Amino acid sequence: MGLSTFFSHIKFSLTNNYYFGAPQSYSPLSKGLELAMQSNEWKGFENFYVNLPHGEKHLALQAISQKYNNKEGVFDPWIQDHKEEHIPNLFNGAHLMALAWEYRGYGKGEEVTEDRFELFFETLNRAYDALAKAKVNGPQNSEVISRMIRVLMGLQATWEDIDWGLSQLDSYEKPNLYGYLNYLIASCEKWHGSHDKMFEFAKQYSSKNIGYGYMLALIPSAHIERWLYMSWWENIPAQADTYFQRPEVKEELLSADEMFANNYSHTDISFNLYAHNLFAYSLYRAGEYKLAQEHIKASAKRLTPYPWDFLGLEEYTFMLQSCK
Repeated sequence: MGLSTFFSHIKFSLTNNYYFGAPQSYSPLSKGLELAMQSNEWKGFENFYVNLPHGEKHLALQAISQKYNNKEGVFDPWIQDHKEEHIPNLFNGAHLMALAWEYRGYGKGEEVTEDRFELFFETLNRAYDALAKAKVNGPQNSEVISRMIRVLMGLQATWEDIDWGLSQLDSYEKPNLYGYLNYLIASCEKWHGSHDKMFEFAKQYSSKNIGYGYMLALIPSAHIERWLYMSWWENIPAQADTYFQRPEVKEELLSADEMFANNYSHTDISFNLYAHNLFAYSLYRAGEYKLAQEHIKASAKRLTPYPWDFLGLEEYTFMLQSCK
């Protein structure tokens, strides 16, 4: 089977089958990109990516980054001959960002060894250089800035630098939820900000972008981050266990969920998927099993990296069992 024929087969079979059964890859179409990488067909890789449905591009980029987040030099053969081009540097920067976090690990800062931190910062600097090239040498792309914000957060940049990233993100007509989620995480207390700063940002940006329903996902994301902080950093499990049942928390989640439904756009595949996953988990924790079930169904069991990289597949299984 030729490369182009295989790509067509992948698009047809996966598009028609990922809605059923066990938890699915959030980007089944990225398998076409993997095949091109394995065959060293970089032109085919680029063409396949460019021709993906708009809503699948972000998910494919994210999936490839996560798939190879434990391997150096994945895109070196491509970069060698295309050192300044936009798409090779976008993928290389996204990959290096994921690799950096793999080097660091996802634990508390005090649990990370000096050697791991050194490797983390060195790899993040390489990621930033690649993303900077992608920004300069191609069409303006919110995917680049979205990842720059996360890289700046990891490098412990100043708020002036991180807010520069936010201003760049704001310049695009259509909001990139992934980038705003990265800014929200940078705003939380475990990184550079505070709980107040994080919630203020979530409310402001979900409100000002109300025409894009998926931006309401900033609300459940902020509550999940607050709950994680209670659970892991403050170590107050009894309070964390009941956090989502608090009347004011539940009320805010239900209100955001209703606004998401009222401003839903069926064309925003990737960001809707993040929103469904975030609303499903937060509403499940709040005891709103029927509403959570609706989001699970709408997501077609495609699990996004955030929040499940933190929560794990076992927690997803518990949610499924509770929401039957």
